[in-house]
Amino acid sequence: MAKTDKAKEAGEPKKEEAKPEVKQEGAPGAKPVAGQEAKRPDIKGPGQGEEASMAVVLKVFGRTGVHGEVNHILCRILSGRDKGKTIKRNLKGPVKVNDKIVLLETEREAKAISSRR
Repeated sequence: MAKTDKAKEAGEPKKEEAKPEVKQEGAPGAKPVAGQEAKRPDIKGPGQGEEASMAVVLKVFGRTGVHGEVNHILCRILSGRDKGKTIKRNLKGPVKVNDKIVLLETEREAKAISSRR
């Protein structure tokens, strides 16, 4: 017989597991919207706590994406922590050489476009 079955026979009350409390922002007693988690100020994502960086387009390599809606570009960062760094990025929308763009984060670089078989 399992340990839980013995506890049921003996008439012992069930032990409830302690759940950590999550503080919700907003009105006291307000229920969170379905699928929405509590905001955690200690976790920072792209664009949180870091300023946006300006960049200039140096070269447009080509188009990528299932329908060709994304441009693969080479750009030089003009401001921010990585000033002067040249990176490859994927950019959605119309773009040409010498356009200035705003990057929310500058750490990621796009992979090179591979040719079709």
